[in-house]
Amino acid sequence: MKISSVSCRLALVVAFAGILAQRAAAEDAAAAHFQRGYYLQTLKHDPAGAAKAFEQVLAAAGASAEMKADAQTRLAECREDVAATDMARLMPSEALAYVEVNRPGAHIGNLIGMFGLLGDSKVTSSAAALPAGDTAVGKADAASAVALDGPLVMPTDFTVSPALVRELEKVRGFAVAVTAVDHRGIPDGVAVIHPGESDLLRGLAETSIQFVQRADSIEGYKTYQIENEVWLVQTARLFIVARNKDQAAAAVARMKNAQSASLASNKRFAKLADDRKDALAFCYVAGDQIAPLMIAQGAFTEAMIARSVVDLDHLESLVAVASTTDDGVAVKAKMVMAEGHRNLAYALIRTAPATRRTLASVPSGAAAVGILGLNPADKSLAEKTLAEKAPAAEGGPRYVTAMDLGREVFANIEEVSVFVMPSANAEARTPIPEVGLVFGVKDVEQSQALWDQLLALPSMFGAPLTSPPTDVTIEGQPGRQFRFPYIPPIVLVAQKDRTFLAGTHGAVAASLRVAAGKQDSLAKDPQLQSLVDALPEHTSKGVVVHVGRAMRLAAPLAGREMPPEMVAASSAFDNLTLSLVTDEQPTEFAIRAEAKGMPNVSTIVKMAVDMERAQHARYLEARRQIEAARAEHARAIDSAQEAGRRRDAGTPGISRRVIERQTQERPKFELRERNVRDSRPDRSQPAADGADEAADDGAAVTETVRERP
Repeated sequence: MKISSVSCRLALVVAFAGILAQRAAAEDAAAAHFQRGYYLQTLKHDPAGAAKAFEQVLAAAGASAEMKADAQTRLAECREDVAATDMARLMPSEALAYVEVNRPGAHIGNLIGMFGLLGDSKVTSSAAALPAGDTAVGKADAASAVALDGPLVMPTDFTVSPALVRELEKVRGFAVAVTAVDHRGIPDGVAVIHPGESDLLRGLAETSIQFVQRADSIEGYKTYQIENEVWLVQTARLFIVARNKDQAAAAVARMKNAQSASLASNKRFAKLADDRKDALAFCYVAGDQIAPLMIAQGAFTEAMIARSVVDLDHLESLVAVASTTDDGVAVKAKMVMAEGHRNLAYALIRTAPATRRTLASVPSGAAAVGILGLNPADKSLAEKTLAEKAPAAEGGPRYVTAMDLGREVFANIEEVSVFVMPSANAEARTPIPEVGLVFGVKDVEQSQALWDQLLALPSMFGAPLTSPPTDVTIEGQPGRQFRFPYIPPIVLVAQKDRTFLAGTHGAVAASLRVAAGKQDSLAKDPQLQSLVDALPEHTSKGVVVHVGRAMRLAAPLAGREMPPEMVAASSAFDNLTLSLVTDEQPTEFAIRAEAKGMPNVSTIVKMAVDMERAQHARYLEARRQIEAARAEHARAIDSAQEAGRRRDAGTPGISRRVIERQTQERPKFELRERNVRDSRPDRSQPAADGADEAADDGAAVTETVRERP
């Protein structure tokens, strides 16, 4: 009996220990799931993965009531974050217009970094740890700051604190959908604000919303109203604003049900997913709703005109996008049309895509490059017509008719590239930039004959300062040169690869050297190559500009109006490039503007400070010269008067006419002095010239005084 009693007790202990072990294991598993969910939600910003982990916590038997309550709250937050990943899912499917701003803090951080304004937290911390009484850094900071009005200064090494950027990056964004516009022009729709992880923004919103009148809750969420005109719903993560309660309730329902119809499920809107990806700002307008909206607003005539010219019935959408990358900013506008559209406006501006073969003749180092596609490059009826016009004898003369001018533009020329580069004569007093054009044509001999006759017309009619064309040889290639008033000579050279060169002598020579392999082409330009390579497949028109090179080209033309410091400051823009290109597809037309290689703002500020200081130094030097000339002039007058007194007393001296001359010179000198005194520092150069003249006059007076009668 004793043995069985002991055995029972032992079995109970073992069973109880097993239960405790299972319970501890369950609690550990629940805690592990919760920790994983917390990690994914707060550190990895993965709301979908965190939601799965919190669901496992709620299903775990070992989770405590407190843990389950916390998991339930966080699960609701994660589900809302998942729903708001694409805020178009919260908007009505037939919205007239939609605007969203996505993660503005991250894009602002990119901009701050691009301009060199992002501070270094390590530098800030080390500076804060300097020992007390160390004034070396303070003196350096004071020397690099510019005084502003009042007690403020502008530091030349100004930066934005990384802490501020990190706080801005927490903001998720907002979206607005317009569903209608009433007769007063007031839009109706829904807006969603997502503070993200920014406790500051969320705290301000939650605090201020308490002053708004409460209303009946929607789906259990706090609801507020403003004079029955605006409704606000505060969910776990979002703030929903609508013009009426039904729209607010519908937005909440779409948030809870991912399968409900929304703007994101709209087929026309879904086509724009690539444009929305990673964009800072995105704007969408439903094209087929423009005409009814205009008619409803009373613009019936304008709606009919727009429907005829732009074919509003087949216009799907209008889109505008702004985005940032690690090294640039881009803005894009796009028009999307349905198949079979009859958009007359687009048909008038659309041309064939450029093959870019003419860019192979553009030299590296150009300040600006433009390209224009005109006609398809394949064998067309127009090309066959030109071939039929060829003379029977190879190399025979080509004759031009009146219709050849139209055929040249609308059939023969495939594309044109234009470029601007520094002057070939850099030693000239005023170097004029070289300008060249590269024509990609189907019949190069026909183009040469046509343009040869057109450019010769001014001299044939006796235009002033013109001369008949002359034969020239450039880089071993024969060409024709034409002279016109006030511009450099124009040279035409035809090549065998169906390219036709025109422009100034230096530009044409550079293109010929590129074709011969003696000079690098645009494909090897370190700054412009990436922009040219990124041209869309259907680009018909495009312009690329290197800002630093363009500033150096413009400096000689500006003359004395551009100070030397400004020319030196162009180095701050050596990495800045601008581009404007089109993408002309059969049913899509897009224009994209992009800027890359942003200048360092601190460098520009330092250059501006140096320019201001140099200008002020010139002004002070001008004042010093004026004062010196004035003192010399006064001494000459005193010496002349003393000599006159000695002469009147019988002592040899200078004549009275010298004294009269000095007296007559004083008003002229005083006028110059008054002009300098009234001038500002930015007009210090004329003041310096006046000071030089005054100093010369003072020297002349001194020499006159020293003369004996």
